Amino acid sequence: MIYFQTLYFMCDQVTRWKIEDHLGMERHMTVNGEWPVVMGDKGEELLREIERRGYIQIRNKFINTGMKATKGFIEAIRCYLEKEAEKDPLFAKKIEEHPEKTPEAVCNYIMAEVSKAGQSGWADEEIYGMAKHFIDEDELKDPGDKANKVSRMVINRHVDLTEEQKQAAMAKAEMDFKKELETKHAKEEAARREKEKAAANKRKLIAEEKAKKAKEMQLNLFDF
Repeated sequence: MIYFQTLYFMCDQVTRWKIEDHLGMERHMTVNGEWPVVMGDKGEELLREIERRGYIQIRNKFINTGMKATKGFIEAIRCYLEKEAEKDPLFAKKIEEHPEKTPEAVCNYIMAEVSKAGQSGWADEEIYGMAKHFIDEDELKDPGDKANKVSRMVINRHVDLTEEQKQAAMAKAEMDFKKELETKHAKEEAARREKEKAAANKRKLIAEEKAKKAKEMQLNLFDF
């Protein structure tokens, strides 16, 4: 599956940058603090985990900002078209007959169709099917990135890791999570101490006020 998601960041700027770098996103978002991404199944699982930790919120909508597809998305479509052309001479001929139907134009068409459908989850074959359909149908033209008004996309690619790399990644994830918990507990402890200090100061002020009033009453008695 390929997922078209919109993220809303609920964390500080430094943490947001780390998430953006990890996902391969550009450091940019709408005025509403949102940004769209395109993820595969594993990327979707990663987003859900980040959401569970409270750093982001996945919103069920698709942002239209009139931006172009990223190089990652274009490259993924380019590779697909090249493989199909190698397998199918007729398809290769179609590509030759329409040099204006570049991978960028194909991405514009796909993004326009996704935008119109308003659907977040798509099977891989559906997305690639759109690419092939755009090449096959002579009457279909490049809608343009401004015409489709679809946001810049980020492709999450699957990378095969060695067992050693997986163990290292797991150890790093555990360490990061431990640090995150330690930071959280430290903040909670600092907040608790601050609360106790404020309560103690309040009790002290109340006691001083009572002592002041008692002293004033004693002075008033001596006036008689």
